[in-house]
Amino acid sequence: MKKIIFGLLLIFAFMGCSNLNSKTTESLTGKEYVLTTSTKDVKITINFAEENFFGFSGVNNYFGKYTISGDKIKLSHVGSTLMAGPREAMEKEFEYISTLDKVEKYQVEKNTLIFTTTTGQQLIFKEAEKSQFKK
Repeated sequence: MKKIIFGLLLIFAFMGCSNLNSKTTESLTGKEYVLTTSTKDVKITINFAEENFFGFSGVNNYFGKYTISGDKIKLSHVGSTLMAGPREAMEKEFEYISTLDKVEKYQVEKNTLIFTTTTGQQLIFKEAEKSQFKK
């Protein structure tokens, strides 16, 4: 009997952990975030789906996979389209894409998403306002 109760407790514990992880993931999915250092000329965005992220990095569209565990996030398999653009935009894009590999933590506060890298650098995003034309 003790083994059955212990087994049930383990099952509920694992279910609870997976639910916490999915709730965290749900808080990111379906939203577009804009990097606060974006300018009118170089707008950088990020969006999240179930296991994927994607966005616009100033000149190109980019994409990749992500995993979340608690406040840790790992962005991997980053790829992008290969368009050329203005030098300033290309430099900002390269810097941004290079930084994604170093992201290790994240937090969401109201409409703000903050990534923190292994070196302590922060990328701060604000949730984009929903367009009145989108359904």
